[in-house]
Amino acid sequence: MKRKSIVALLLAGCMLFTAGCGANGKGTKGISNKYVKISQYKGIEVEKEEAQKVTDEEVNNYIESVLNQQTKEVTDRPLKEGDIAQVDYKGKLKSTGEVFDEGTLSIGNGETYVDGFEEGLYGHKLNETFDIEVTFPEGYGGESKPELSNADVIFTATITSIQERVESELTDELVKKISEKSDTVDEYKKEVRKTLEESNEQTAEGTMTQDAWNAVMDNVKVVKYPEDELKEKEKQLDEQMKMILEQSYQIEFEDYLEQAGITEEEYNKQITEMAKEYLKQNLTIEAIAKEEGLELSDKEYKKEIKVFAKENGYSDEKTMLETLGEDQVKEAILQNKVMEWIVDNSKFVKAKQEDTSTKNTEEKTAE
Repeated sequence: MKRKSIVALLLAGCMLFTAGCGANGKGTKGISNKYVKISQYKGIEVEKEEAQKVTDEEVNNYIESVLNQQTKEVTDRPLKEGDIAQVDYKGKLKSTGEVFDEGTLSIGNGETYVDGFEEGLYGHKLNETFDIEVTFPEGYGGESKPELSNADVIFTATITSIQERVESELTDELVKKISEKSDTVDEYKKEVRKTLEESNEQTAEGTMTQDAWNAVMDNVKVVKYPEDELKEKEKQLDEQMKMILEQSYQIEFEDYLEQAGITEEEYNKQITEMAKEYLKQNLTIEAIAKEEGLELSDKEYKKEIKVFAKENGYSDEKTMLETLGEDQVKEAILQNKVMEWIVDNSKFVKAKQEDTSTKNTEEKTAE
């Protein structure tokens, strides 16, 4: 249904972590096994990241965005541009009547659909069922559904909800509707400020965690890669990449290579480098976990998997495991545990202040 545009595909996006240029670690303990040598990982020094202060402008902007999201139900007029709507649909090929897609989607929240579909909804009323005829662009459907490329299709649609955006003013009455904690405007402003402060603190903590991990990875040297695991990871990443191209971007692999300006050999090298980087981090995680006794027990895994599913937006553990696979979930949970340990055993030091007088002298000299 959605119109897909070709964007830069970041191969590293398939990985749970990306190695970066972190602070140089100064630690006291190392590990060495047949796969990796970790010169330092405990007691590394990392610059402390201070949470940014929340300004009055940021509070006001947050509240303004909330006010702009206020809507009211519409039942007495047709759908028009600018409304928010829920739509049930069923898509059929015009030539054969074969159903290729069906479900429920949202209109008006920034989603973009194939030309003609959204426009075909306007002017229709709540609970009305009607047909919209559109033509898919060339290449739509990818290798999995080549019959959709340049195909004339018919969508049978039913609008199940229409909401109209309304201009709103922040009042005590509105606050009681939009907040579970506040009853007055003043209380709500304090609530928003606290929310933004907590968000900034989480951002700062996330930055320090990544810096600590990057510092560890700077101290890791791979002795050799387990060949079977490397081949398996290359295969897995290649399949993931091609699935993304096909399902999310409706583009064939050969077309992607042409648009990206790379050869298949260069693509394979990228996949290999991704697989090596993934294994480098995973081997490091496993080595630290073994050295520090951080391996997951069955009891701990069962407990953590529930938390992990909730934090990552899955309705239940079963759905998550079916989507990600149990091995990848276990790896991610162990990674989280080890990274928490790394942070707890790091030394966060005050960031060095830049000497502005020296900087000004350098700038004048450069001029």
